[in-house]
Amino acid sequence: MGGADVLTGLTKHQVLAEIEDVIRAMPDTDKLHWDSLDVLAWLGRATAVIENWSMAKSVAWTMAVNDLRRGGISADGRARVIMLLHQAHNDLRMKTIGPANLAIGQGHVFDYMDAMRKIISLAKTDILFVDRYLNGSFASQFLPLVSDGVSIRLLTRRDAKTEKALLSLIPLATAFKTQHGVSIEIRSHNDHHQRYIFLDKSSAYESGSSFKDGPTTAGSTIIQQTGDVLSQLISTHESLWQTANIELQ
Repeated sequence: MGGADVLTGLTKHQVLAEIEDVIRAMPDTDKLHWDSLDVLAWLGRATAVIENWSMAKSVAWTMAVNDLRRGGISADGRARVIMLLHQAHNDLRMKTIGPANLAIGQGHVFDYMDAMRKIISLAKTDILFVDRYLNGSFASQFLPLVSDGVSIRLLTRRDAKTEKALLSLIPLATAFKTQHGVSIEIRSHNDHHQRYIFLDKSSAYESGSSFKDGPTTAGSTIIQQTGDVLSQLISTHESLWQTANIELQ
């Protein structure tokens, strides 16, 4: 745990830092199959990091990259490349500093938003926010944090308590979508209660408070989900998304 890698002498903590930087530096995912210098340089760096993480997984990585290069953007190579990077990130976190669990004191809104900014920056193709009280304030605070080219999905509720929030969310999300040319969908389903961010259908974080409020009136937490719990949460919320009512498409 935290020991040196047999190939390069890098510790697991150092490889974790490299993985996080590789994910943040990822080129536009629609261009990962291009032969441009920046894409090839990034793939070379990412390959070196994956090999330092796991030589066994580097075989799957090479196959995914080859499929990406041969098949272009329509192949599933892109999805496998992104999922392997998230797998490496989650695995190294669990073996070093542990899941990203933060306790944030009441009134420490900057700390909460800064932590959210770092998490959101890890999404490269798809991000799903789940919160029954998503509103216009959420749209103003969070949508600009999402990287270009990432599809945004918002799963909220529509009932007597939440309809006002939803009606304030839709016009701002629509305006953001029109101005920035991004993909934003809003759906409502009344069978969810917690607040989650799902990244690329591979990682998940739970917020102890509604996104729009953060730690304004009480302390909050941000907890990374791992293992079997993570798999179950992804499956459950993808199923909810498929059966939810479409509010904006």
